[in-house]
Amino acid sequence: AACAAPPVLVAHSLGCALVAHRVTAGGGGIKAALLVAPADVEVLAITVEAVHSFAPMPLVRLPFPSVVVAS
Repeated sequence: AACAAPPVLVAHSLGCALVAHRVTAGGGGIKAALLVAPADVEVLAITVEAVHSFAPMPLVRLPFPSVVVAS
């Protein structure tokens, strides 16, 4: 779907990893992000196999304002 203005992303858990991967894949046009309780995708021994494709978590500076709420 097309947006008239850059979106503000709100992501929880595995969605936070998706946002980080989108940024590293060249995804632009995001106004800001609220990232809540990012999933630990690095511990492959305790995660289900479907999550393994999200590892490693990109460790890049997001090119837009963002807030991470971790617990």
